[in-house]
Amino acid sequence: MTAAEREFVLMACREITGSRAVIVDLERDSIIVYFAERNEGNIDKLLSVLGVSRAVLDRPEISGVLDGHYEKLLRFNLVNEQRRLYSVDRWCFRGAIDNWFPISGPGPLDQQVRAYARHLGKESFFDLM
Repeated sequence: MTAAEREFVLMACREITGSRAVIVDLERDSIIVYFAERNEGNIDKLLSVLGVSRAVLDRPEISGVLDGHYEKLLRFNLVNEQRRLYSVDRWCFRGAIDNWFPISGPGPLDQQVRAYARHLGKESFFDLM
């Protein structure tokens, strides 16, 4: 994977979900997306009550506290290096058999991210098969 692909996934996931609570990590031939659910409306109310600007969220020590617990949810696997095609897995929460579950065959990274990032933080994520 390239730094540009990692950055694309990070920025696209943040844009699509409307949340900054996204972390992207590289593992071997995969891009892993971690997501933490947080209620942006409640955060805005809290900042307003405290008289603090939203820019304070750019400080890592602040945003980390507000983000909560990050969980790995999506994995984009490089399956064709020449054509830059990626398959997609989602994390399956099944107790003793927690593992990656394939949800898509090979496709361009931008199409895969746009198709699946919209499910982060939503009930529809659990319907992905």
